[in-house]
Order: sequence, then C-alpha cells, then structure tokens
Amino acid sequence: MRSLLISTIAVLIFGCNEPKPIFTDIIGQTKDTTSLNGVNSIIVILRDLNPDDRISWRIRRDTTEDLDGDPGWYEFDDVCYGDETYITYVILGVDSSDNENYESRQYNVTVSGPVDTVPPIWLVRK
Repeated sequence: MRSLLISTIAVLIFGCNEPKPIFTDIIGQTKDTTSLNGVNSIIVILRDLNPDDRISWRIRRDTTEDLDGDPGWYEFDDVCYGDETYITYVILGVDSSDNENYESRQYNVTVSGPVDTVPPIWLVRK
C-alpha cells in the first residue's frame, strides 16, 4: 500500500508539466489624428505577460522609426500572450509624460500567430 502511495505521488509530481507560454512578434504604427501620418520618436509601451510568472505583467518600451521610408513604426519580439491553457490580451499605449506633444492612450489588443500586425495607435495632440 505504501509503495502505491509513493508511486502515485511520484507520478503526480514528475508527470505534471507547467503549461508552455505562447509568444508572438508584433509590429504596429503610431499615427497623428490631425495629419493622419505616422509619427517617429514616439515611445510606445507594451505590457505583456511575464513568461516566467504568468500572473504578472512585464513592461517594455520601443521608439517609433521609419520602416521602408514610412514613419511611425515599432516592433516587439517574443510577446507573451498566454499559454497552452489560456490566452489573454496585451496592452499597448503611449504616455504623455514620455511624449509631451500627445495625450496618453492605451489599447487592449488581442494577438495571435507567430507574427501579428496590430491596429494603429492614434495620437491626439495636446
């Protein structure tokens, strides 16, 4: 009986695997609501799941730049948006304290696949 109990406990301990995180790379653009053009030198903030502790967020930043001569693009690699048991959104935004000519904006974005292009972040001038 005791060996059965030990065997059962061993199977439970060693047989249970942590769900693997799911990642994507995202690319997006910031656009001015007045000119409708892309805007360079904007600091974009990403909040995605921390792959090592998926009950908490991690925060990363990127600065927009030209992509093939088109201004306002940013990119984040290895964005964690869930694991094998659940999927959630990521948060993209700009903070007016980082970008003094524009108001703060925040978007909850659903992503999927190995690479995802997200909708534009529309920048409103102060």
